Amino acid sequence: MVLIGRPPYAVDQPITTPALVISLDDDALSPATVVDRIVTWWHDAARS
Repeated sequence: MVLIGRPPYAVDQPITTPALVISLDDDALSPATVVDRIVTWWHDAARS
């Protein structure tokens, strides 16, 4: 997760809003249900 503008890759400028970065480089390590739960949690937490 990128919380305060320091993503794990090069960008032109810092990210100023919370963002969620999910890498599915090796899909065997990131089952779709787990990714779905993380995204749902992130989305719900942002609304709180």
